[in-house]
Amino acid sequence: MITEDLMREMATANLLRIVPVSKDPIEALYGINWTAGDTSMDQMDIAKANIWLEPIYCLGRLALAAIFMEKYFPAVEISSAEVLEDYLANFMASIMSDPPLPSELHELLMYEEPHSVLAFKDGTQFDPLSVGLGMDIQHPRIESYPIWKQIGSSWLCSQALLEQNRHAKLELLEQAEEFCPNTTLVAENKAGAYMLLGDVDRAIQELDKAIERRPVARSLFGSYLLGNQNSYRLLTDKYPPLLVELLKQEVKDNEQRYIARARS
Repeated sequence: MITEDLMREMATANLLRIVPVSKDPIEALYGINWTAGDTSMDQMDIAKANIWLEPIYCLGRLALAAIFMEKYFPAVEISSAEVLEDYLANFMASIMSDPPLPSELHELLMYEEPHSVLAFKDGTQFDPLSVGLGMDIQHPRIESYPIWKQIGSSWLCSQALLEQNRHAKLELLEQAEEFCPNTTLVAENKAGAYMLLGDVDRAIQELDKAIERRPVARSLFGSYLLGNQNSYRLLTDKYPPLLVELLKQEVKDNEQRYIARARS
């Protein structure tokens, strides 16, 4: 049974030997050694790391920041903020080559992946990527949630990603929705789960909910594949043609991998 206390307990295991370097909470957070995971890891490997809240990817880093704040700065009010518009994705789009390099397109897509950051009552955000990149990242649009509720919901989404049974996958995502309602992460994952179950109408409904709040490339492209031509127009208006071609090639590659697995 998922609980906020369970999430706290798991996060505490990563707090060993970490002490604040400053009495200022932001400076103290900057003083933590935020180790980044391998960006070439696929979704399944990241989900496995998330199950243990390993602080090398977004979810584990958020959990570590939360438990660090609760232990050393208990009077500071914090929340979890789902990033609806990513500062780094916008920055990458503004400095892209013309035409863009494949590495630039992959980096933009990586920044658009669903993630959350620590948020303070005054609106200040802390994104651990700020430390490694040496810049104060403040995302233009966020949505705040109770921190351990949102962490637990994201944790359940990782569980669902690893679950092979299609009905059990959807059940985990329903739990995630109940634990922390109205996140785009859950909506995006439920869209995929409904597709696996052959329920295209429900998949479209969930994807539309996610796109309304977080219209990123992969969601828009997925909506287009489900028959929404308006999503394709939004996609091509916002992103360079080579990114659209990259997404089309990803679909072909995934289909070939599926066929190869089926034949083996």
